[in-house]
Amino acid sequence: MIYTLIFFYLLIFSIYFDLYFEQRQNNDFSLRLIYFLLFLVAAFRYRLAPDSVFYEYYVRELVLDFSDLTLGYLAEQKFQPLWIFISSISKSLGSYLVLQVAVSYFVLMTIYKFIKRYTIYQHSATLVFYMVFYHYLAMEILRESIAIALFLWAVIYSRKNSALSLIFIFMAFLFHRFALILMPLFLIVHFRFSTRFVFFSSVIVVLLMSLLKAPLETIQLVISILIPTVSLSGYEVEKELSLFGYIYFVIKCVIPLLIVYYSARRLKVMANFPVEKQYFISFTLIFASLVVIRITSVPFIERIMNYVLLFVIVLSVEAIVTFLRYQQSYIRLLVGIATSFLVAAYSILPMLNVNPNTGMPSYIRYYPYFSYISMKVDPRREYLIRLEAKEP
Repeated sequence: MIYTLIFFYLLIFSIYFDLYFEQRQNNDFSLRLIYFLLFLVAAFRYRLAPDSVFYEYYVRELVLDFSDLTLGYLAEQKFQPLWIFISSISKSLGSYLVLQVAVSYFVLMTIYKFIKRYTIYQHSATLVFYMVFYHYLAMEILRESIAIALFLWAVIYSRKNSALSLIFIFMAFLFHRFALILMPLFLIVHFRFSTRFVFFSSVIVVLLMSLLKAPLETIQLVISILIPTVSLSGYEVEKELSLFGYIYFVIKCVIPLLIVYYSARRLKVMANFPVEKQYFISFTLIFASLVVIRITSVPFIERIMNYVLLFVIVLSVEAIVTFLRYQQSYIRLLVGIATSFLVAAYSILPMLNVNPNTGMPSYIRYYPYFSYISMKVDPRREYLIRLEAKEP
């Protein structure tokens, strides 16, 4: 029920504030309210998302108290040191809930700042974020969500303080190993590489990955130069795509390319941020190229898409709403319906996908919603948790 209420709230106010610009002075209050609600839902969830349930078990049973931490212990652990550090603090404070609340606040506060800074269509961007990324980012991939949030702060401060931005990038790596990808992404921002350079570089990478006989092993070999103990086997996803899977990913590639084409030709898209618009377009091109790599060679590459997805969301919303605002009512209606259908398909179809190992659809991870207030559990999700989180 709470998920549905949030959806309709965002849908109504996206039309009210963003499409018609009614009473803009109330926009900020409405946005703060919805992010506060998103924070509450994420912070006080109870036994949702197997990954975060494993982290609860990790804090409760595995990590040492803060007073017992040593450098040797940090060096020997599976997780990165800053994650161990905050997990240990949470354990010393007596509850995993402290960690869950803190991570939810930091991540969603960062998303709020990022969306508020880079687009005037803030409710619409939040609606798309909520539909396609909120549950996974705020409830599942906690370590990676911190790294993504730190990258967003690095981008926000890139023109003000490059040294601080580099500190954010380094901190992101100390939370999640995949944050290595952030350094080349940050170079695009810092040196303002042209979109043409990024496009041709992406094409070269796509061709190279498609020609490699064992791309996953090659990537692991390259990463092992910096991280000798790295293993990517835990990040693999289903390799064989169905016909609908191919259609889904082709659409997932084509739509961003259309957004890039329209945005590059229209000055009104991100008109207040002409410099930033360049790397938003570049990151959207990278996202599309990663989708191609996902189809042709490396299934696990979807994890890297997470680091640029918010840039794709903001640029897409800017392009689509800008287009709609200058059209007649019937075109607004038709394009609005088509866009809503695509966004719904993008968010709902993966949730309906049935895992062949468990026989359960993906939405079981987050639906139905239970909080620490009720402390109810869903039997199907508990079974999934025992399989994935390996909780005793």
